[in-house]
Amino acid sequence: MAISCRLKFVFSQPLNTVGQVIHLCKGALRRTRRGTRAGIRVQREIRVLTSKNYRHQSITCYRQQGVNSNNLIWLPIVNNVDSMITGSEITHKEKNSNKQCRSKSHEGGTHSSRKPRILRNINVQPPSPAQHKHNIVLGVLNCRSVKNKTLSLNDYIVSNKLDIFAMTETWLGSTIDDIVKQELIPTSYDFLYLNRENRRCGGITILFRKEIDIKHLPNKELDIDQFEYMDFSVCLDKTCIRLSVIYRPPPSKTNDLRTSLFFDQWNSYFDQTVTIPHETIITGDFNFHIDDENNPNAVQFLQTLEDHNLTQHITTATHNRGHILDLLITKSESTIFKTKPSVQDPNLFDAHGNSFCDHYSIQAVLSCSKQKRIKKEITFRKWKNVDLDELSKDINLEIPDTSLPVAQLVDHYNTPLRNTVEKHVPLCTKSVLLRPNTQWFSEELGDAKRKRRRAERVWRRTGLEVHRQIFRDMCSTTARLVYKTKQDYFSQKIEECGKDYKQLFKLSKTLMGKQQESILPSSTSNRELSNAFSEFFINKVATIRDGLKELTTFNMERTMDKDIPFSGEPLLNFRPTRNDEVRTILGKAPTKSCELDPLPTSILKMNLDAIVPFITNIINISFDQSEVPSLFKEALVRPLLKKSGLDKDCL
Repeated sequence: MAISCRLKFVFSQPLNTVGQVIHLCKGALRRTRRGTRAGIRVQREIRVLTSKNYRHQSITCYRQQGVNSNNLIWLPIVNNVDSMITGSEITHKEKNSNKQCRSKSHEGGTHSSRKPRILRNINVQPPSPAQHKHNIVLGVLNCRSVKNKTLSLNDYIVSNKLDIFAMTETWLGSTIDDIVKQELIPTSYDFLYLNRENRRCGGITILFRKEIDIKHLPNKELDIDQFEYMDFSVCLDKTCIRLSVIYRPPPSKTNDLRTSLFFDQWNSYFDQTVTIPHETIITGDFNFHIDDENNPNAVQFLQTLEDHNLTQHITTATHNRGHILDLLITKSESTIFKTKPSVQDPNLFDAHGNSFCDHYSIQAVLSCSKQKRIKKEITFRKWKNVDLDELSKDINLEIPDTSLPVAQLVDHYNTPLRNTVEKHVPLCTKSVLLRPNTQWFSEELGDAKRKRRRAERVWRRTGLEVHRQIFRDMCSTTARLVYKTKQDYFSQKIEECGKDYKQLFKLSKTLMGKQQESILPSSTSNRELSNAFSEFFINKVATIRDGLKELTTFNMERTMDKDIPFSGEPLLNFRPTRNDEVRTILGKAPTKSCELDPLPTSILKMNLDAIVPFITNIINISFDQSEVPSLFKEALVRPLLKKSGLDKDCL
């Protein structure tokens, strides 16, 4: 029918030469291709793999606009890649449906086309996100070195709202670890890690929110060298969990590891771990192909789990080349997981937007509720909002009576100034939640993250491969922007420092991860902590004195030289100071303040005319009475832990 119409069209044209006739006949009989002008009004089949069944919908197509349901090949959504429809099955289904397509070809204006070639199986179902607002979310990932993934891992933890994140094969243990930790750990998170010592790979790290009570449980009784492990005690509400993170390096000639020795030590480890009455979660990278039923090592490993009444929950591949390597193990009767654990691509990219993670991450939602975020009480004064002129008018100190004790004079100095400050700049108290925060976060980066999240929701809703690629492109763009934003921020900070080497050195310490957080011993109250420090220093002074008492004999000739008579004028009293001397000293003093000062140094320098006479009298009366006021002997002591790896409770 179509050929006859074309021939009618040829003979209806005015022809001058035989060549024109041959040219038009060839054009009419030639089979047109999609995209040519001859087929602009003709519909052709474009076979598409989709996870949604459109066959029950009456969708029509006119002039290649919209969707033609006859051209869609439906793939049912499944959980396992191995159980998906293969290319041969699709071809078989297509043969059965070709009759329906041909019967509707004249009605819908479609033409049959070649059958699609299935190059590989595609997992059309994206893993469901394991995000629950009120439950603890556990994440597990084999990083294969965190040193080139710090910012990406930091963003992954914050974006997925992970409460506990266990990492294996971290490769930590070198001199640049401080820089790595500074970039890796988000705000309000803490971490515990096991260094790799004298090894090329390995290492275990766990990151967790500070409000979660997690403690490391060292076990020195077991002699294990075939795998790395760290045991933790996790206390959540009324539930106590024994969390074990395992990394088993694959045996090779260089590491001298053997699978037979691993199973011996693995059974010994189980004998101590599984017998505890608490909930038990064992996770990590075991480097066994658990999904391979013909692998004798995998079968033996699963048998050890069954012998100890344990269950392995991961059923999909955790490596980009296939096979299940990372596991999540609990007791068979355990109900610790609220939902089924999911496996998903973490989509980690470097500064150039290149993907470099070969393992998939595991996310599991625990049946335990989240702990309340840590609240920090902060006190401050809004000095930027104060009217300095009105404040200066109220600073009026009368000349004191010189017959009063020096301690009372100091009270007469502190009290009016404190009242004036409280009147104009009252003390404010605010409760702040410790949240993950990044000082170099920008609006552009926030917009990129929102677009990435939007693309992820579209992919999870449709499950199409094209939407997955769009989501990965957005992840790559966001990763490049994260690195660029941080680089631009600190480059600007360095330029702002200029020749201020003090601020430049402080900034460099921050970038190098050398900044030290105030770590205090555990205590129930501030009074208990203060008494503990007081007793420590009292006992330390007493120990030094007792040591000096034991030295009963001295060699005077060796310990001190012969006294030389003093021939000068002895110092019997101090000369009274003057206002100009005090003014000069205060003017040259650095603008530093302490919480014990009644007035900030910057405000004090602005009101020297009213304050200098009073301070001069206090100094002169202190000389006359030979007494230093007790308020001048008070100080704020901030203990500092000498080394981050030391025990904070051991003074």
